[in-house]
Amino acid sequence: MTGTQEVKSWGDFLVTGVVMALIGLLMIIFQAESLDIVLIIFGVLLIIGGALNVFGGIRYGDNAEIVSGVIQIVLGIAMVIATNLVSDILMVILAIGLIVIGASNALGGLKAGLEVKERIIPIAVGAAFLVVGIVALFNLNDTADIVMIVIGAITLLGGLLDIYSAFKLKTL
Repeated sequence: MTGTQEVKSWGDFLVTGVVMALIGLLMIIFQAESLDIVLIIFGVLLIIGGALNVFGGIRYGDNAEIVSGVIQIVLGIAMVIATNLVSDILMVILAIGLIVIGASNALGGLKAGLEVKERIIPIAVGAAFLVVGIVALFNLNDTADIVMIVIGAITLLGGLLDIYSAFKLKTL
């Protein structure tokens, strides 16, 4: 059959939507604690993947694969054992990123040749990013809460859209 495309069944959309909606809701409710859970799960996956790389590297004599696997294992162990530290490091990186973006936007608004009305939005947006980045840098726990609420809300919305799609497909 040329020109046709297989579409997921409505049940697949329903299950995916319900799971995503529940995960999003849990992220919103538990906030930074859910980040710890995500980091632990990711850490375990890194340990497993790293072990597979090490064994594969040993089996095929690939030193780069062994080194890659060891690095993955070390990072995975760090994520599992020092979850709070890893979470703080991620929030510091996010805050610094916001500060850099803010500074870049603000400086972009100061470019020569722009009229005053063309400068206002980049400078205002840049200043807002700078302030948010600085506040985030000095308040890592609240930053983690807000990040997880936003990601949870997006995940919840995606799940609800999949549930809606499931019911639309079922009525076709």
